[in-house]
Amino acid sequence: KRNFKAQHFRKEMTYILIILIGVIVTMTFVFLFLLQHNKTRRKTLEKDKLTKELEYKKKELTTNVMYLLKKNEFITSISNKLKSTDFDSIDNTDAIDRIISQLDKSISSDSWEEFEVRFQEVHVDFYNRLSKQYPDLTPNELRLCAFLRLNMTSKEISDITFQSTESLKTARYRLRKKLDLDREDNLVAFLTKF
Repeated sequence: KRNFKAQHFRKEMTYILIILIGVIVTMTFVFLFLLQHNKTRRKTLEKDKLTKELEYKKKELTTNVMYLLKKNEFITSISNKLKSTDFDSIDNTDAIDRIISQLDKSISSDSWEEFEVRFQEVHVDFYNRLSKQYPDLTPNELRLCAFLRLNMTSKEISDITFQSTESLKTARYRLRKKLDLDREDNLVAFLTKF
């Protein structure tokens, strides 16, 4: 009888131990599943946040480019009006020339620096990747690549850089040669890969 009770006790203890191990294993799996689920959810939320930030930066860049275009058009129109106005006094002419010069300087330097900052926030490492693959590109060619990367028209680029559309055609042709692109290759599509 004692032997039977001892065997029965051992069996019960074995069942309890198996149940405990089963509960511990199940709880561990549930814990690991919840941990992985939370990690995945956190990554998804971070990815969504980064996507939204990037979209915002792209909109900001587009808005900034449009603002620069309008600002430059406005300054150019004022400059042209001042140039075409006939002033009698020599003092007035000198003052007007100084104003025109200041307006022209303001257009070129401010616009490019502002554009550069916004562009690099959206297209991180664009210049580095492009320069790494094509180290002989000049700063002006890199600038042209940035404008083309944004799919800007020759007129829009001309308004920002104050280059004629003919000189931009020439610059695009030279850029194509440096990038080893054929005439039928789409330059803008090529630059979006960087």
